[in-house]
Amino acid sequence: MALMQTRVDHDDQGDQHLNSSSQANKEYTRAMSAYERASEGQLKLGSAWHAGKHLEAAADAARHAQQYERVQEFTDAAIEAYLQV
Repeated sequence: MALMQTRVDHDDQGDQHLNSSSQANKEYTRAMSAYERASEGQLKLGSAWHAGKHLEAAADAARHAQQYERVQEFTDAAIEAYLQV
C-alpha cells in the first residue's frame, strides 16, 4: 500500500512541476515586459546606462522564458543604449 501511495504522490508532483513551470514562464514573461517598460522610462529620463541595465535584465528574463529571439532583440537594444552613454 505504501508503494502505491508513493507512486500517486510522484504523479502529483509531476503535475505540480508542469504547473509551476508554466507559472514560471508567465512570471518571466511579465518580468520581461516590466524591464522593457522600465528601460523606456530611463531613456525618457536621459539615463541610457540604466536603460541598458534594464534591457539586460529583460534579455535574461527572455532567456528563462525560452524566447530566444527576444533575447537577441533586448541584447541589441542594450548595446544601443550603452553606445549613447
